Amino acid sequence: MDDVAMALLNSPRLVVDSVTVKVGHSGASFAAIEGISLQVGSGEFVTICGPSGTGKTTLLRAIAGLCDITHGQIRVADSLVPEGSPRVGYIVQDYSSSLFPWLTAFRNVELATRASGLTRAERRHAVEEAFELVGLRGIGSKYPSELSGGMQQRVAIARALAAGADLLLMDEPFASIDAHTRFELEDIVRSVVTSRGTATIMVTHDIDEAVYMSNRVLAMNGSPGKIISEYAVPFADPRDQIEVRSDPQFVEIRNALYRDLQPAVNRGSSRSVIAGELIKFLRKQKCQFVGGQEETEKFVAGLADLELSRVIIDSLASMELCIWLEDCWGLEISPDGLFNFASLGQLVNRIHRQSRGTNGQNLL
Repeated sequence: MDDVAMALLNSPRLVVDSVTVKVGHSGASFAAIEGISLQVGSGEFVTICGPSGTGKTTLLRAIAGLCDITHGQIRVADSLVPEGSPRVGYIVQDYSSSLFPWLTAFRNVELATRASGLTRAERRHAVEEAFELVGLRGIGSKYPSELSGGMQQRVAIARALAAGADLLLMDEPFASIDAHTRFELEDIVRSVVTSRGTATIMVTHDIDEAVYMSNRVLAMNGSPGKIISEYAVPFADPRDQIEVRSDPQFVEIRNALYRDLQPAVNRGSSRSVIAGELIKFLRKQKCQFVGGQEETEKFVAGLADLELSRVIIDSLASMELCIWLEDCWGLEISPDGLFNFASLGQLVNRIHRQSRGTNGQNLL
């Protein structure tokens, strides 16, 4: 890579500075993401990888100006989001709902160019060029219902490319298509955005895909979601699916990411940390806390307790709590067994023993 290309790559196209986003109503809001900071340079491909519920899509929506930022700020191409009007392309996972069914493939793509100030001839050229890049020559007159899933997603990708975006955001763009088409589209998208110098952020659960596609991978975990680690990916372009995925460096990065993305709560956490995580989870389920905020704070500090049956108000919350206990703490318990605990304090003690590797079968 020459000096000019390196300078372009290192110039920040996107700056996310200490961003926190809270969701929900004011009385029951919680932070979906907290203190997120990152930069993406022109031509750089960055992937955010993490489990469900860590706020990855919330972060993309904040960058696109589609949700309010509680704290911090975001700049795209020197424009403050959402006050400015940066050109941002957004590719979603559900291609079937991202295209207008009453418009042809050509019109779906051309629609994204209408705010660009281009002439009619320039818009047509941009659309045809985008179709060519994604391998869709000659299908402009077809409607989405006449195209396969993979072709519909190519149309969605072509639409983002035709708009000449300063920043391309992709939310699980290949999750709903077959493996062969997925690998093909991965190569097409990476080749196009890097050659054009488009700053790109992709969200995915697929660790292998994250490493293959990226210049950098950011691991996101926790609730609220935070970036907990970052890995530079050393492979040069063009990349080959088989060669890269079998490279020892690929395996090393993939394994490190896998370890990072295990349940975010550490083994051996203190009772107060466990209590705090439990309260945050229950608040997301809109459970009621008898005694209000003061009693809750005392419980988290280990100075008071809360009756479990008065906190969990319906069977859905019970089931969700059991799933959370298994996913985050490795504690397998049924909703009926849950109510063997007289209080949240007893439940926290059981989690604490479990997280420290102690069999707590009879330690109620």
